[in-house]
Amino acid sequence: WEFCKCFWRAGVSKNVLQFVPCAGGKEGRKLINHPLVSSVILTGGTETALTMLRDNPRLNLFAETGGKDATIVTAVSDRDQAIKHILHSAFSHAGQKCSATSLLLLQDEVYDDPAFRRGLCEAVQSMKVGSAWELDTKMGPLIRPPGGDLETALKVLEPGEEWALMPQPIEGNPCLWTPGIKYGVRPGSFTHLTEFFGPVLAVMRFTTLREAVALVNQTGFGLTSGLESLDEREWDYWKQNIHAGNLYINRVTTGAIVLRQPFGGMGKSVFGAGMKAGGPNYVAQFMDFTDAPLAANSNRPTLATLVTLCDGLLARKHSQAECNIAAALSCERAQRDEFGQVRRVWLSAATGAGIDLLKSALAERFGVSWVRRTLRLEARHGRARAELFRRSAVLSEQVTEQGGWTLEVELSERDLQALCRREGIDLPALSDLPCVEVNGFLQSPPSAVSLH
Repeated sequence: WEFCKCFWRAGVSKNVLQFVPCAGGKEGRKLINHPLVSSVILTGGTETALTMLRDNPRLNLFAETGGKDATIVTAVSDRDQAIKHILHSAFSHAGQKCSATSLLLLQDEVYDDPAFRRGLCEAVQSMKVGSAWELDTKMGPLIRPPGGDLETALKVLEPGEEWALMPQPIEGNPCLWTPGIKYGVRPGSFTHLTEFFGPVLAVMRFTTLREAVALVNQTGFGLTSGLESLDEREWDYWKQNIHAGNLYINRVTTGAIVLRQPFGGMGKSVFGAGMKAGGPNYVAQFMDFTDAPLAANSNRPTLATLVTLCDGLLARKHSQAECNIAAALSCERAQRDEFGQVRRVWLSAATGAGIDLLKSALAERFGVSWVRRTLRLEARHGRARAELFRRSAVLSEQVTEQGGWTLEVELSERDLQALCRREGIDLPALSDLPCVEVNGFLQSPPSAVSLH
């Protein structure tokens, strides 16, 4: 209501924008079936969208619906950072966001790590649950007392499941519940496949990333999905195979940024042709277009494929040649000015001209020097390996027969020495090793340094 009043004060006619508070099952049903209603936009549950389409199969429905959103945490992750992100993704707004993480998949090593489980539970327990009017509240109430699938999730364990953290009602308010964490969720179970829209986090175990991706895709939803990993090879596989509309690596799964991250999913998380809301072209699907008068234009496209097309049309004296050439010009212009523009550039993995410029600036301003080393790590140095990946310092990696790793790394001399001291790694002083300066940076010839 307040939102509509802002538009009306700004000059939008009440004949164009109307506000009708009503029950969806009664007045709402009449509205969507009225012959003058050409399209319906819905943000709501998957079952609500299906009910609308059952009532009116010809309905032009554009719906962003639910999600069984998952975060995958692999063994090569920053586990403290993962806990921080899971806490926000799963329990902000009491899990009542379509983008909230409700399914957590942990690789064997992480699932069996008592320190990770303890850290996750303690972090969740530290959240104060209470009224939104209390400034120290971290998780507020549900919009209504839990019922249906959510009530079942809060009160019932399926075979194999256990409470790592049991949810509890808070006396005096039926809408206030503490968060719950279920370990031991089995593939294909009610907890695995059902959207709850509340403060319940289901935790599953996996062995390989391929298995984890399959478990996420099995839900049939595809709104948001997260990955906690420091290995770029895992990023690539996950991005290519996960079925979701908004993907997040090493960050929370909620809070898409307007005009930067158009929001929308796939599978049971979307209905209609418009998958993404929030982009500059979203409104176009609700408009009626007619051909404008064809203006005289001697310009021709420059893209080779379009040039060939236009030349062929002219050579055949096609009746619609000029019209099609105008369309080709419009397509080329849109690609050049809109769709072909990079909106945000990320610098990655200590390579590329952008990184080189950044290094040069740091070297000149702060005297920071980079060194490149080939390091041999034993299996017990997994934490050091994870730290190097987190810093995007690993240029290449090979697994040894003993279960360790041979890494080619590049990072500052100071950071490498600090890492080795912190992890108790005996590393010869870098000043004692041969180094040469290349393009303003200290570079070492290929040499192996064993870590013991």
